[in-house]
Amino acid sequence: MTKVSIGKEGERKAVLYLESIGHTILKKNFRKRNGEIDIISRLENTLYFIEVKTWRSALSHPLESLTKIKCDRMRGMASLFLYELGWIESNFTISFSLLYVQEEKIDFYTELF
Repeated sequence: MTKVSIGKEGERKAVLYLESIGHTILKKNFRKRNGEIDIISRLENTLYFIEVKTWRSALSHPLESLTKIKCDRMRGMASLFLYELGWIESNFTISFSLLYVQEEKIDFYTELF
């Protein structure tokens, strides 16, 4: 399995997991010139901007991948997503999140920054 196919499989599992806990998937792979958000979902009045990490090795923790640069990019992408839809950020609770997929185990970390 290639790195890309492992990532795609992880994102597929992430979507199934989110839907199983009541999330509505608004967008997958929201890409612009300056970044990408893997999944954007909604649960009640909260919008989740989610980075998906699919790891086969437990040598480090996936939260370590959320550098200051990555967090800043996610904030910018979230603002752009809301702007494109004409949504006002103050109408929602925003959660920047990480969903970690390791084989059959899924950990979902919310409100990270």
